[in-house]
Amino acid sequence: MKKIISLLCITLLSVVLIGCASKSTKLDAEGYSTKLKDAGMEINNLIIYTAETDENKLLGRPNQYTSKVNFDNGTIEVFEKTEDAKERKEYIDNIGKKMNALVEYSYIKDGTLLRINKYVAPDMAEKYKEAFEK
Repeated sequence: MKKIISLLCITLLSVVLIGCASKSTKLDAEGYSTKLKDAGMEINNLIIYTAETDENKLLGRPNQYTSKVNFDNGTIEVFEKTEDAKERKEYIDNIGKKMNALVEYSYIKDGTLLRINKYVAPDMAEKYKEAFEK
């Protein structure tokens, strides 16, 4: 009887562990850039930032992005919490309202902020958005 109970416990534990292992992991900024490129979007001159090379000195800081990349048409910033991404978007949008030269397209998905340069045509910005949201 003890052997049967032990075998059932081991089987149950194995199923639980396999289920946990199959959960998808969140992409970092470089992973999102790869997905966009695979979707046919232009991702040229990719720069992958570290805490030392981040010009804003926000990478890895409390409530800030955990990874960041720049490319010719924009920036991708990944946050631990969607709330932090929303606050960053709001901050950048407010700057754009005060200084038209800094306005840009911006989209949020799962704690990730995609920022597209204002010089990108609206229809192309929409394509970036669609590819990002898939």
